[in-house]
Amino acid sequence: MTSIRARVAMGGVLLLGLTAMNAEAWGPVAQRAITQTAIQRLDEKMPLVFEGDNVSYRADVLAGAQDGVDSLIEAMKIRTDADAIEMIGNQMVLLREVRRYGVGSYFAYRMGLLSAIVSDMMLPYSLEPSPQAVQMRARIEQDIDKHVKQYRFMPEGRLQVVRSIPSYLSSIRPFYEDAKRIIAEDYRTGSGYGGYLRQAAPSFFGESVQATSDVWYTILRPSDAIADVKASPEAVTWFLFNEMEYLLKIKRNVKEAEKRYALLERENPGLAEVYERVGDLFYTYGGQANDVNLRERAVREWETALEMPTADRKRLSEKLAGYYLDLGKAQAEAARKPGGYKRVTDALTSFSRALEYSRDNAAAERMLADTRDLKREMDEALETQTNIINSAEQVMRQADQSEKVQDYSNALTWYGSAHDLFSKVTDQFPELKMAAEERIAEIQRRINTIKEEAIKRARETIAKGDQALEAKSFMDAIDTYNSVEQVLSPITDDPSTPHGKRRDELKSTAAKKAVDAADAKAAYEAEQERLKRAAAAGGKPGAAKPE
Repeated sequence: MTSIRARVAMGGVLLLGLTAMNAEAWGPVAQRAITQTAIQRLDEKMPLVFEGDNVSYRADVLAGAQDGVDSLIEAMKIRTDADAIEMIGNQMVLLREVRRYGVGSYFAYRMGLLSAIVSDMMLPYSLEPSPQAVQMRARIEQDIDKHVKQYRFMPEGRLQVVRSIPSYLSSIRPFYEDAKRIIAEDYRTGSGYGGYLRQAAPSFFGESVQATSDVWYTILRPSDAIADVKASPEAVTWFLFNEMEYLLKIKRNVKEAEKRYALLERENPGLAEVYERVGDLFYTYGGQANDVNLRERAVREWETALEMPTADRKRLSEKLAGYYLDLGKAQAEAARKPGGYKRVTDALTSFSRALEYSRDNAAAERMLADTRDLKREMDEALETQTNIINSAEQVMRQADQSEKVQDYSNALTWYGSAHDLFSKVTDQFPELKMAAEERIAEIQRRINTIKEEAIKRARETIAKGDQALEAKSFMDAIDTYNSVEQVLSPITDDPSTPHGKRRDELKSTAAKKAVDAADAKAAYEAEQERLKRAAAAGGKPGAAKPE
């Protein structure tokens, strides 16, 4: 016979699917009514026990009751009443043990799970596996759910501590076997619910409420003189794991799950499988939530488990190799994208780690080789891009020298060449691309400065031409106006651009002023010639006087 302590340890391993199911015997309506009434009954002795700071856990209790029987039968392999009785006792011991950690959402959920199996123990045919019992159970469930709202529960006496589950059940359901025979006969003869069950169902309901309330009270009561049976560290550890699972899958509460992990780590007596399952949990949830930190945390848990004597090394090594293989694939893919070249080293590390855990992993070997080839290609591309920048910088220095000696035409030519070289730098390497773009912007500023300087000098030249014209130095003025075109020659912009438009306006102005200066020169020279002739004529004796 397995010891109570050993069975309690096994009873803690409730790896539940955590998905809503229908209760086995009491239907969903009746099960909910039983649970809600039991909570009210418990409130008389322990008010607000399923309430926390600004939060209620009653919904979790009801969820557990709804999931209860199917979940527990599958997880605990309950096949007979004796199995169920032993499971109830084990769960009471476990829940009383973990009560010291407080009433939270998962504790409340587990209380609901327990209430479901306790209440089903009160109803005939609830846990019998035979086809006839399954058929009878479905008919009973359907009929009770139709009438459960008419039931009334009148508590008798106080809540009591359940010291022995078999003795307690014998006292609270003394005619259980007789009731089964009568109900079966009623359904066989056609009376169905209208026979014995009509009178007995409210009693079954009340007994379920009472039994659930008493079991809960036994778990939650303060310590007394009778020494409690202690749950094993294994059972407590698995309970805490299940709580983490519930908090992540159902509550989506990573913070609270992390708090429970600290307790699990303290309680764990050396179960490598627990750390492995925690890793599985973090890995799955991290993938669903796209949380890289949680997936990395999962790997640390697997690595912790792998170091323990009880670890399944083959299974854990496969998980770790799979993680690093997937991580390496993602890193290699990212490395091929613009700006991702730094990830190629990460990919090499990941594939190497995968091979450390799985030395014969052909996929990891192939990807490691492919990634090494990729790195060589990227190193060559980096060298090429760097050489382009170095060449562009040399050309830029030539442009700077030409600009300093005011050789603007050559300066613009050199700057244009440097611009073309810098433009060849791709976005594969963001740092180089950024440096090239900064230099391109600088080149554009320098070119604009030269163009503005040319325009400034053109205006100054026109002004000098105006001064020469005013001084009647006509040839100097004409030559000066004509030199404006040369001054503006560095500006080769399209006429539609701002600089091209201003260049053409200044050239047009200078050309017109040159024509005007030539006309002024001709007029001035003609006037001078006339005056000369007039002076010559007026200075001779007998010359005719002007009219």
